Amino acid sequence: LDLAYTQIKSPISGRVSDSSGQAVANAVVFLSTTTGTNLSVRTNHFGNYFFETVPVGQMVTVGVAGKGLQFNNQTITVTGDVSDLNFTALP
Repeated sequence: LDLAYTQIKSPISGRVSDSSGQAVANAVVFLSTTTGTNLSVRTNHFGNYFFETVPVGQMVTVGVAGKGLQFNNQTITVTGDVSDLNFTALP
């Protein structure tokens, strides 16, 4: 039953902004799972990013790299669609 649960996949998305709230375009957003899967995408012009299929039930760490800004990583357990995993640069 656990095996079936982990094969369900959901999207993770959000927005990356600088400390003043402006979009950070072309930043690299990375995602690592507890099973060793590593994915990365780039933000669009509006600072939005989208991972299409992340296994439900997995604990994942998502972070942002690049653009000379610093961000705190976020670790979550995927329980369904996540559309608001946002990142704001540290001042």
